[in-house]
Amino acid sequence: MRKYLATQELDDRKIADIILGAPVPLTTKLKYAKGEDYEEIKQALDALKLNDDEHFYLFDCWYDEEYFAYEEYPNRPFYDFKDVLEHIKDEIAECGEDYDETGWYTLRKMVRDPNNTKYKTNICAYEYTLIKDEVYYFYKPNADEFADYRFGESTDLNLPVPFKAGDVVTID
Repeated sequence: MRKYLATQELDDRKIADIILGAPVPLTTKLKYAKGEDYEEIKQALDALKLNDDEHFYLFDCWYDEEYFAYEEYPNRPFYDFKDVLEHIKDEIAECGEDYDETGWYTLRKMVRDPNNTKYKTNICAYEYTLIKDEVYYFYKPNADEFADYRFGESTDLNLPVPFKAGDVVTID
């Protein structure tokens, strides 16, 4: 597979997709991103600072191997990103050797809904994926642009492969 991939041409968009989908912190991705991708990552990182009437809500996440399903459990709200990181570090320290390396956190940034003038309601402006205490991906659920999935909603690598439908592939 590596030999095959080495023969494939990668255009700027494919390279950007590899960077954006890589399992590394957003701060690292920012160093390699360019143009519009750089701006979107920068905006997402800047959005980790809260304004009045905004808050974060943290969720514990894991994959349940018994039911083959993604699970999510509400943790608590926060009003400062530094507190989120401290809380995660404390949880990891509390678990000690029992810490599950396969778990992660989802952090939702909740902001006032500008379209609802009748009630004071919130909407999710950003959804961040944290592994341990670092942000790896983000997603903008209310974004107008379809392209925003690239940063976290679909993090599977989509590289060219030499296979066709019906091929039998064995993995060792």
